[in-house]
Amino acid sequence: MQTRRLAVVLVALLACSCAKDLARVSSPATGCAPDEIDIENISVGWAETSWSARCRGETFHCAGEDLASCSPDRDASSRTPSTTQQ
Repeated sequence: MQTRRLAVVLVALLACSCAKDLARVSSPATGCAPDEIDIENISVGWAETSWSARCRGETFHCAGEDLASCSPDRDASSRTPSTTQQ
């Protein structure tokens, strides 16, 4: 039981550290400062890491290691409710 708690604490600490690094590498591709970026949906694979970066109301899908490639989530903008009334 104690080993499991230790593992959960280590994963949480690594996730916090990882999110800050991912915000930093996402910054140039998104045009947002690292402190404006919220990181979600981190997926670590053998060859690549992917994540979602949100800033200024827009979501970007990112992937890479030292140099991130991010593209806007076009589906999220199409799900945004319309503000026009009929």
